[in-house]
Amino acid sequence: MSAPTFFIAGYWGFGNVGDEAVLAVTISDIRSLFPDARIIVTSERPTVTETMHGVEAVGWRALNEFLPALSESDHVIVGGGGLWNSYFSPSLTTILSDTSNYAEHIYTIPAIARLLEKPVTIYCVGGGVINGDAMRELAALGLACASRILVRDRRTLEFFQNDLAVSQPLVVGDPAFRLQSATTELDGIADVVSWADREQPLIAVVRPWMGYSITHLAKHLEPVLASASRLLGKPVLFISFDQAMHDADELSDDAQLIQAVCSHLPEDIRTRTFTEEVHPSSILRLIESATAVISMRLHGCILAASAAKPLLALECDAKVGAVLSDIGLEDHVVKLSAMNPTVCDAVLVRAMTTAGLAVSSSAADYAKVLSSQAPPLLAKAVAEATVPAVPSALSNLVPRLVSRSLRTHSLVTQNLPLFATVARDAVNGGNVKLARAMLAILRMYDAECGEWYYLEAVANASEGGPSDYTFTMLEKARVLGFDETWIRYVRACTLVRIGRLEAAIAERDAARAAAGSHPAIPSFDAAF
Repeated sequence: MSAPTFFIAGYWGFGNVGDEAVLAVTISDIRSLFPDARIIVTSERPTVTETMHGVEAVGWRALNEFLPALSESDHVIVGGGGLWNSYFSPSLTTILSDTSNYAEHIYTIPAIARLLEKPVTIYCVGGGVINGDAMRELAALGLACASRILVRDRRTLEFFQNDLAVSQPLVVGDPAFRLQSATTELDGIADVVSWADREQPLIAVVRPWMGYSITHLAKHLEPVLASASRLLGKPVLFISFDQAMHDADELSDDAQLIQAVCSHLPEDIRTRTFTEEVHPSSILRLIESATAVISMRLHGCILAASAAKPLLALECDAKVGAVLSDIGLEDHVVKLSAMNPTVCDAVLVRAMTTAGLAVSSSAADYAKVLSSQAPPLLAKAVAEATVPAVPSALSNLVPRLVSRSLRTHSLVTQNLPLFATVARDAVNGGNVKLARAMLAILRMYDAECGEWYYLEAVANASEGGPSDYTFTMLEKARVLGFDETWIRYVRACTLVRIGRLEAAIAERDAARAAAGSHPAIPSFDAAF
């Protein structure tokens, strides 16, 4: 068996440390299972992703950018990170275009893969908020097209089961719990690593959040960070987890907040900031030097927990508490709205006791064991190489595929047999909407095949469409040489429906005469 090709779709190349940490471990998982595997990743900045992770990368915004790579793959991975969260509603005018929002794109990937009969693993994703019925339908469709669904926490599990009607997800933790710290190639960060090893700072990972202006949030964070710095007797090292997504003369969102917080801190509080874009393993290396960590970002908490560092998690998003509760660190979480120096200092003091450090160490061990379940499940999914039945909701998306790049892409002609199978199954299963959408593709590219016109006639008749249209499609099928027995059978059934019984009986008798050794036609007499 040749080495498999993996296509990985996710929120990569945006300069987010947490997402890049997830990608790094996902790539490591694949390499450990399939050392010679080819790995292709979607990315906002393909060149950056290729350099940072040593894989191939393609753009995600336009279908014709990533579709060839997807078609070449043996297995599709979607995730991880909090991909099943969305605050927008999808639009059929933007899906699969370069103006689509990211959620539309990511939920559509499994659907495209299913049409191409590619097995899909949803890998260690999180979710909990999807606004709008249309977006929820699209999100559920993406899950329904997957062969295996792995989630990072119990909150996501319950959301998938209760809100998106997914019955088989498994909780396997977040891959970033297994990120390995950088031990070599520290060029460019050697100075800050040396400083951090010497100072053992309080590391702070802050981020803007909905409902707070930068100035307002900075004023709320300042007394907490100042008090914690004095409590520990350590300087504060601010690390931006939102890196390099702006022009060189601009600051990222995290960096703007860091700057604002530093401007409010008293002069006796020593600070240093780190905003460079580096491999996430280098960020973990810095966190390992910390005396304690205060983080608003989930993956700041995850990397601190994996290093068994005393942690104060400032929860602005429910995902923070959800993930930490799963590994036994729920007492380390303080809601952003409830934070004050007294409450936050108490959490840090408790975390730094002998008992507190033991809890952190136990949590780190458990998180890594939990997360280590994911690679064997991925290996099993690759070995099984199964795809689920075509979801009926996929019919809503297929017309969009036709009207976008699929219509002009040579990949369509290569995969017409797959589309034909989908069309036949849809007709037999009564999914008329999906059948007709697939048949539109088939008739566009393979107009000389009578079967597509015959199936179109069956689909039209089954939903009570105009009889003249049914007869027209059947005549085209006949001219192109499709089996006359079946054509006469459908004509007979249609004639019965419109009350032309004598003509129907004549067609029935002609069909029987033409059948000869033809297999029995199901329910042939049911219409009479």
